[in-house]
Amino acid sequence: MNTQPVHIASQEVVNRRAVTDSPPVVAALILLFAMCVSLIFAVSVIPRPGQPWSPFTVANIHDATAAAKPLPIDTVGWPPAREYLELYLLGRREYEVAFAPPGRPITHSARVNLYGWPMGCLIEVDRWGPDGDPERHTSPPSRTPLNVRWIGLFVDTLTFAAPIGLVFLTPLLLRKLVRAWRRRRGLCPVCCYPVGASSVCTECGSPVRNKLGLQGSGA
Repeated sequence: MNTQPVHIASQEVVNRRAVTDSPPVVAALILLFAMCVSLIFAVSVIPRPGQPWSPFTVANIHDATAAAKPLPIDTVGWPPAREYLELYLLGRREYEVAFAPPGRPITHSARVNLYGWPMGCLIEVDRWGPDGDPERHTSPPSRTPLNVRWIGLFVDTLTFAAPIGLVFLTPLLLRKLVRAWRRRRGLCPVCCYPVGASSVCTECGSPVRNKLGLQGSGA
């Protein structure tokens, strides 16, 4: 019986498995896929004109408590926050913050929208300030285009990658454990057929380590 065609076909399968069964390669593909999923989800929650939004109020605080709240934007040179409102619903988080020097009326304000889950990987900022502010150019309002928030993209990607990795990496690791168990018992790691003197499995054509300790090519 001519086993050469079987051997050639199995070599092609082995070469493909060398890539798809590699945990680092699979992990990299999962991270790339998770990053795309997180960005697609973030874009999907960006509101359309006229779209209703009924968020939950996360925080609505004033004065010293508002000034102590961290913000996702740079406000260097601005007075401390006096009013702080945080809203959230389904991957969209909005901050509305008003700033004022001590004992004076509100002079600056900002609205920040974060899109994505759980941290938000896309950010959009509106700023308002006093007339003639040469640094902020906020009269009329200055709107920052939609930008990637890199720390948010990193966290969101890992969050999406965790369940995806559990689904894809667990069978891969289990398969590797099963194949290692078969090798230790002198069996073909692919089809479980007993290994003889050949460096190629006589049943399925996969490269194996024969009884002389020689490894077949392609494994």
